[in-house]
Amino acid sequence: MAISRTRFLPLRAAAATALATAVVTAGLAAPAQADPRVFTAKITIDNQTRESFELLSYDVTEGENVTSPNETIPGKSSDWFKSTANVDQGGTSGSVKYTASGGGQLVIYWSNPYEEPNTSDCFVPEGLSCSISDNGVYETEMTFTITNA
Repeated sequence: MAISRTRFLPLRAAAATALATAVVTAGLAAPAQADPRVFTAKITIDNQTRESFELLSYDVTEGENVTSPNETIPGKSSDWFKSTANVDQGGTSGSVKYTASGGGQLVIYWSNPYEEPNTSDCFVPEGLSCSISDNGVYETEMTFTITNA
């Protein structure tokens, strides 16, 4: 019994199309993603008091400064600054210190280390309180909210 070659042409064409599609799909590059080896810390100070804070010092102890804080944070306003580091630098950390218009100092520390949890601390003059929020990722955003106690 003889089988006609023309019966298999549609199947051969479908198989060739499927093979070509698989080869092209396998050759496509995966979508680019952010390099998880780059660490940033965006620090926001949200002053919800009538106190004004004057910058005394700002120090990035690990990593590099990207954006520096303003010289003054007036009452009922906020300010932010940013540091960055790659994995070879171990992450980013630093501190900022202000003098409060009502007396005393506002001192903030942050650390966004490689492969360890973020840490932060905030010290305020008597009569004020500080709460801290942190998204906890390598591109961290920490907010230090200063309120009346």
